[in-house]
Amino acid sequence: MSLSTCGAMTGFTFAHGTVADVTSPASVPVHLLARDEPAAPASTEDSALRSAIVSVARHYLQLAQSRTPAQMEALIWQASSIDGADHGQSCAAFASLTLALGARAAGQQSWVTGGGSYTWPLQPWADVRVQPNPASPDIVSMLQDAQAHHRWHPLGDGYRPQPGDWVLFDGHVEVLTGYTGAALYTVGGDSLPDLTVNAHKFPAPFGAQGVLGFVNNGELASALGPSAGDGGSAVRGDAAEVPGLASPLTGAAAQPDPGSAEIPGVLADTPGGSAGRHAPAYRRHDQPSAGVPGTAAQQAFISLVAPGAIAAEQRYGIPAAVTIAQAIDESGWGLSELATADHNLFGIKGAGPAGRDMRPTREYENGAWVTRNAPFRVYHNIAESIADHGRLLATGAVYQHAMASRHLPDAFANALTGVYATDPGYGANLIALMRLYHLYRYDAATPPAASAADPPPAGPQPTVPGVPATGVPATGVPADGGSIPGVAGALAVGAVRARAARRMGPGRRAEPGQRPGPRIAPRGSLTKARRYVPRIPYPVAADFAATARGPLTRARPLYQDVAGRAGIGWELLAACDWMQCQARSRSSPVHGEKLGTVNPDGTVFRTRSAALAQCASDLIELAGAVYLIDLPGRRALSVLELANVFAAFRWGGLLEAHGISAMEFPYSVAGLTVQHMKMRWPDIDDPYAPDKPGARFRPPFGAVPVVLSLGYRAVAE
Repeated sequence: MSLSTCGAMTGFTFAHGTVADVTSPASVPVHLLARDEPAAPASTEDSALRSAIVSVARHYLQLAQSRTPAQMEALIWQASSIDGADHGQSCAAFASLTLALGARAAGQQSWVTGGGSYTWPLQPWADVRVQPNPASPDIVSMLQDAQAHHRWHPLGDGYRPQPGDWVLFDGHVEVLTGYTGAALYTVGGDSLPDLTVNAHKFPAPFGAQGVLGFVNNGELASALGPSAGDGGSAVRGDAAEVPGLASPLTGAAAQPDPGSAEIPGVLADTPGGSAGRHAPAYRRHDQPSAGVPGTAAQQAFISLVAPGAIAAEQRYGIPAAVTIAQAIDESGWGLSELATADHNLFGIKGAGPAGRDMRPTREYENGAWVTRNAPFRVYHNIAESIADHGRLLATGAVYQHAMASRHLPDAFANALTGVYATDPGYGANLIALMRLYHLYRYDAATPPAASAADPPPAGPQPTVPGVPATGVPATGVPADGGSIPGVAGALAVGAVRARAARRMGPGRRAEPGQRPGPRIAPRGSLTKARRYVPRIPYPVAADFAATARGPLTRARPLYQDVAGRAGIGWELLAACDWMQCQARSRSSPVHGEKLGTVNPDGTVFRTRSAALAQCASDLIELAGAVYLIDLPGRRALSVLELANVFAAFRWGGLLEAHGISAMEFPYSVAGLTVQHMKMRWPDIDDPYAPDKPGARFRPPFGAVPVVLSLGYRAVAE
């Protein structure tokens, strides 16, 4: 942290990690600091600490204005979780992060110690559960941690909260940014509206707003001690912002310019290196301060590079995914000076078709950073740069090992580590980028199957060709374990996180018109329903594209005609058709029987139209009878309501009678997230269960993924 003569904070220091740490395409891989201890003596002014906490909270609030909720969630977990995985609701993780960053900036240490009690790989300064859970007695919650450190003040004990403190609600926490006695001003993560980082105002009386108490975050312990050299420098800026986190470029950190006092972006970068004259070392250069790309700009850059990368694969055998990932990583999404001025996307040194350009570059040699001037190739256009890159890898003797793995993009990327660059995480960086942006789809080789162990991308992702609006798995698990009645906590960010069903208890049903209460928000505030962003795992999306999309698309006019007369969405009818009989032209979706077959109840359906009309009638009747869902009268359904509709269609009232959420019903939600893959039928001892309770659900996906993959605009509420 930098202090002025009057004691006001003017800046922070940050250093980024590797791209493999990233869980959001628009996030910056940031660790708290590159050093374990602060470089300057601790400040004795409690106001400096509190100002730092508030500044960090407001910075994330500013980031949320240009990012999706999923991207903000990923940005929070990327810092709070050691492996970057999303572990559920992030309000407590966000609060812990603001304290940890603010404390480090003020030369002090966070008092939080609960992070070490979790089974997940969390930072030791992270409390990610607000209240204790009797089912997990060994996990220290934020409330318990505060009580153990004598920092908890229940509402009404006379404590006057100050900026930088935490405000605790039932199952939620926010950072206090202002207090007037008549109102609390807060910033909270995973909060309404949109379940992202938002600012709120809570007028007195605070108990009526759901406030349970406050956590005092002041007067922390000093963190004096020897510093570990990190090669980073202080970034000076306004206290209302946190420089170093402002750049959303993945792995595209700016470099110090010896002639400039201001350093945009993140300071420290991964080293580039050389293993010989065929493996030119390179370090990313300063990027322009304007024109920071968003997701659309990132996809535009991928689309710009992809044709040349595909051509290079056809000519030289270089995996197109690796070429695109290197272009992203080396040029900072095409914004480095070397890329914009010289069309050099890969940092290749020497003389190019259009000459050479002498530029300063930092190299990592013998365990230390050194700055040197080196010639870099200049090209007439980007196509020349891509072609030269492919030719270099295909003909360079040092890349023979990589070329032997040219049919395996991940192995090819790992083989570049220590050869194309000395950074030990270089291959992991490229693999993370390939997975984050599904760059494998540009390869002739088959992409690797996703697994629960894969790093979880977040935010809007490029789609599998032919499958709209699908994402990739979120590997987080709900904070209270397995499944949650209502909407599972394992749903990706952007899904409903209602707690009303949990409070109602098993077997109870909401009264007509009763809605789950929102996450903490100002009393009387109105939240506008927003579209749910699907987070379907890649294997499920690929299987849908290969098997279901074609038949369902061809039958769409029939679905639209029948569904239109019934007043429901055609996507629901299409999902029924696929789940019951795989949309076969000679089968009925009512029971999956052959057309013209007499069913046990005496019904016979001789045409697809008649069978689909019966399905539409059953959907409407059962959804209303079991879950009180007025299907024809709704413009759009939430994910939970969709699951309830199909659960009612398949098992009627069995789930409701046994107090089992539709989110545990594989026919409905299998494949919706990675946690919903390989689901089992609920183990219900009932002779009327139409399937085999307790057995494995064989299809790779359920009805809800089908509906979402067909473009149904489900709402998250």
